[in-house]
This record gives sequence, C-alpha cells and structure tokens, in this order.
Amino acid sequence: MRVQQDLRVVLATPSRPGRKAARFTAAVFGHVVRRGRVRVGPWALATSAFADLDLDLREASMDRPRTAVTVLAAFAHVDIYVPEGVNVDVSGLTIFGHRRD
Repeated sequence: MRVQQDLRVVLATPSRPGRKAARFTAAVFGHVVRRGRVRVGPWALATSAFADLDLDLREASMDRPRTAVTVLAAFAHVDIYVPEGVNVDVSGLTIFGHRRD
C-alpha cells in the first residue's frame, strides 16, 4: 500500500531531540494557525469557541502510523490539513460551524 510506505518515511524522520508531542491546540475569540514541523503523538485535541482554528499537519512528524485528532468546536470553524494520500476518517456533530471532507 502506497499510503503505508509514505508513512514509514515520515515516521523515520527524527524529530528534534526532547521536543514534546503537541497534544492540545485551542482558539477562543480569535484565529489560531498551527503548522510546520510539529511533532504529533498518538492523539491530539483541538478546541475552538467563537474562533477559527487551522491545524496543518502536512509537515508534521508522527510518532505512530495511526493518529487520532479529536476536535471540539462551538460556534467555530476548524480546518485540518493532512498530506495527500493519507486516509482520514471524519465523523461527529457540527453545530453553528462547518465540516468538510
């Protein structure tokens, strides 16, 4: 599978030593953008209230081949970007916001 082959390359890329995995990103009454060489562990939480949150994982380094991102949004817009070819399962409930696959 091509996707798994690509993930092995990403997983083999070492992160900066001692850098903690990003677990929590939040936006309240504003606009937060998180991108770049972020290290992501097996799970992460993104929350947004009355705000816009952009979580760009296209350059992130992943600790494991499978990562879960839980998003909680109230009156907010959350956009999550992943590298092309990565399988994504999107589910949940959206109230006064938007969700796109």
